[in-house]
Amino acid sequence: MQAELEQQHPDSPLLLNLFQAYGNLGDWEASLGLYQTLPPQMQKLARVRQQAGLALNRMGHRDEAVALLSGLLNEQGPNSETLGILGRIYKDLWFESQEDPAALDRAIEWYRKGFEANRKDAYPGINAVTLLEIRGDPESQQIKDRLLPFVMAAVQDQMKRSRRPNYWDHATLLELAVLAGDENQARRCVEAARANNPESWQTETTANNLDLIRGARARRGVEQPWLDQILTDLHTSVPAG
Repeated sequence: MQAELEQQHPDSPLLLNLFQAYGNLGDWEASLGLYQTLPPQMQKLARVRQQAGLALNRMGHRDEAVALLSGLLNEQGPNSETLGILGRIYKDLWFESQEDPAALDRAIEWYRKGFEANRKDAYPGINAVTLLEIRGDPESQQIKDRLLPFVMAAVQDQMKRSRRPNYWDHATLLELAVLAGDENQARRCVEAARANNPESWQTETTANNLDLIRGARARRGVEQPWLDQILTDLHTSVPAG
């Protein structure tokens, strides 16, 4: 299909690169605007529809995002990226309301399906286990404990393949260590994550996830002072030299 597109639309590589650049920059308004002007054949590409789904979600058009991504699943079958984005939509809905357990349930469902579709893709896996921890009932804890080793293996395999682990690799391992209650491993991971000189928004994203875990455990009467220290360390820069 890519070759056919380039024959019919010689500028398609430039348009696709521009579309991807908007997504990388988080310029969702520009991303959505460009998507709406793309030739129909280009709009049908999976990666284009996936990014359009992200853009629609970020712009608050969630019903349209769900419809677009559900159509993609119906056409092309289970895909971890598509399923993970659907999980993100319902995670955002739950996070905004904090009072809609149905949205949390749907987020967990889609993230789990995403990880089941591709157990090498850690993104839906880490989100699934984190939200299972937050839901917190005995069944969710059992599922979380069962999934944790597989998500850990996916992250470690990804790090081996890349040979140059980045901040997100170490931050994901940190989150997994916290979920597993492994204080020593969490401390090692936070140091490795900080050593990658992350941007403040990156550490803030990780801290928000860990704070959700801390809050869920506190509501169940589980206090972990070491997790408080992990959150403090995460925001402390590594001394130069």
